[in-house]
This record gives sequence, structure tokens and C-alpha cells, in this order.
Amino acid sequence: MGKDSLNQINPNRLFDYSQENHDSFSSFNDVLNSGEFFRYREDGVVSKSCRLEEQLAAYVEQEACMLVCNGTTGLEVALWAVGVRPGDRVLVSAYSYIASSLAVVNIGAMPIPLDMGSDLSVSIPAERIAQESISAALVVHIQGHAIDFRDFFRWCEDRKVPIVEDICQAFGAIDVEGRRTGSIGCLSVTSFQQSKQLCAGEGGAIFGSEQLIRRIRSRVDLGAVRTSGGLPRWDLPESGPGNNRRLSELQAALVLDQFERLPFTLEVQQSNRMILWEASNFVSGNVSRTRSWPDTGSHTLFLAHTNDSAQHFIEVLHRHGVHSYVVWPIPFPEHPVYDRILTEVDWDASMYSSVSSFSRRMISIPTPKYLTKEDAESIGTLVRELRNDVTEG
Repeated sequence: MGKDSLNQINPNRLFDYSQENHDSFSSFNDVLNSGEFFRYREDGVVSKSCRLEEQLAAYVEQEACMLVCNGTTGLEVALWAVGVRPGDRVLVSAYSYIASSLAVVNIGAMPIPLDMGSDLSVSIPAERIAQESISAALVVHIQGHAIDFRDFFRWCEDRKVPIVEDICQAFGAIDVEGRRTGSIGCLSVTSFQQSKQLCAGEGGAIFGSEQLIRRIRSRVDLGAVRTSGGLPRWDLPESGPGNNRRLSELQAALVLDQFERLPFTLEVQQSNRMILWEASNFVSGNVSRTRSWPDTGSHTLFLAHTNDSAQHFIEVLHRHGVHSYVVWPIPFPEHPVYDRILTEVDWDASMYSSVSSFSRRMISIPTPKYLTKEDAESIGTLVRELRNDVTEG
């Protein structure tokens, strides 16, 4: 295997500008050369930000989009837009990056852990939760994988609980029914942070109905009202309070150039993932597939049967120059930060027992587009060979 070539790939970068043809980034270069880094232009030129919002909304199959400064802010504003207020209770995927639950805490609400299986299917909440007031649900798609929340969606629908989708790690992924992540909830949020599918260092976007996005625009744009020409007005009767949570024009242009290449990126990632998927068919005993069907997305997930076999699997891969890691070792309620910032919590370990049973055993291997077919095949061969190595470990 080309260990040296693998070591040159930063696994935390699905986009690496240093490996791209800079001349092909026409939108980014246009903005860079024009010096117009603010999204609002008075010369009649349609901004890259407006173009990106229109194209992203169509792709996610939502009516409208608003760019924001980062994904966590996007989650906070989205939860506010669906009616979450201080003191409310919000169901949040227990198996998720801490930013998802912190978004709930940051607006004064209480995150309630939502359990899920190792096959990434969301569990129906316990009866005692169903009998209590829930203001919203925040479901989190994982490592390029669309989670399965079909049953939970119906549970929320029956109780008129609005769903916000966190697609920060899974923009462009397709679920088991062929639906794109972000198209199902009443609002969805993605991120443009360094490790995401579309990258601007920081940034994000919120998707939803035109009515909800209109509320959100005011909230993230100092209370401004967007006119028909796309320019903001702060002196209209409907203008209200708000903050500045906008994305810069330069960042939007960089994302726009990447978005135009997204079909190719997804195609290469899927090709790499299928190689590992087929290789994982030979893994038995201590490491197995997480699902019975091949996902789309930017990472390949494996489930070790013990914590020790997970660590051994990762150590062997690392020795061969293959980056891999346990995704989130602990459910969000067990994060030490909550011992410090929440004096009282409204959860116990039984509410996320399934996540606790597998969180230290879920292994991710990134498959960025910079991974060559030859390297992907070499990793697949190594995964097959690890069957005996892991079993002996």
C-alpha cells in the first residue's frame, strides 16, 4: 500500500484547497479579485451568496436557504424558528457531536437524549417521555450517513413535534428510501467547517420553507427584511431585533465552486466506499458492517464487537498509514461539560442505553475524494486481512 501517499491525505479534510486546481475556482477568484467581500452589492450584480442559497435550497429540496456564520449558530436559530424557548425540552440524538446538544443549551432549553441503534436507526422515546411536553426534536445524521428515523418521524408527526435535521456531517447523503438528508424536517442545518463535505473553514446554511427562512433571515441579519432585489432594509415596520450571523461573500464563493463539483465528489467517495463495503463482507467475528445495505457518504463505518477489538482494529490500521477512529466514545449526556453548566438534568442512563452499548465500538474510516482507487483497494485488502489479526487481538 502507498503508505506515504495515505499519510499525505488529511482525513479531517474532505476538501483540501492545496490539492485543487486553483484556476478552476472561478467564483472564488472573481470575489477575491473584485474586493467585494460583503454579500450585499448595490451595483446590480447578483451576489455569490444569493446564487449559493438558491442552488443549495434546490439541491436539498427545500423552498429556501439562509447562509450563516457556522453550523452551531444555524442549529440555535433553527430551533428558535420552530418555537423553542428557554425552559423547553428538546429531543436530541444521544449519539452526536456535542455541538448539537449545546445548541439546545445555548438558547436556554433542555436537551433530552434520544436513543438509537448501532444500525443508525432512531428509537421511539420511552412512554414517560411521550407523556411529557416536547417542543422539538433535533435528529443528527452521522459521518456522511443518513440515519433512519422513519418510525420516529411518524411519532413526532402524531404529536405535532417539529423536527430539525442536523446534516452538518452528512450533506448530500441519501437515506434508505432514496430521500436526501435535509429534505424531511421542517428545517435542516448544514456546516461548512473544515471537516465537512462543503468547506469554507467555518460557515453554514439553514434550509426550510420560505416562511420560516424569512423569520430566520431577520434573526441572522440584524432584523433586516430582504427586499425583492435581495438588498436588506432595516427601516420597515416588519423589521425586528436580530444579530449579525451572516456568512461572508468570499466564503460563499468558495463553497459555490465546491458545490458545482459535488456530483463528482460524491461519485468518487461512493466508489471508494463501495470498495470498503465489499471488503467488509469478509469481516466476521469481532468487526462487522453497521448496516445491511451500502450507504452513500464520506466515511465508512464498522462496528467492533468489543471495545478492545475496536482499539486493536484502529491501531493496526494506523500502523499501515490508514486513519481511523472511534466516532464519539460517549453519548452527549456523559460529556463532562454538562456536569459544570447544568445544575439539574432531566435524563438518566436508561434513556440512551443502546448508544452506550456501542459508542466506544463504532469505527470510522474517512474516504475523501483524494483517496485513489488503488489506495482504497489496498485499504480494503487490509480490512479483509484484519479478520484474523483482530480476532487474535
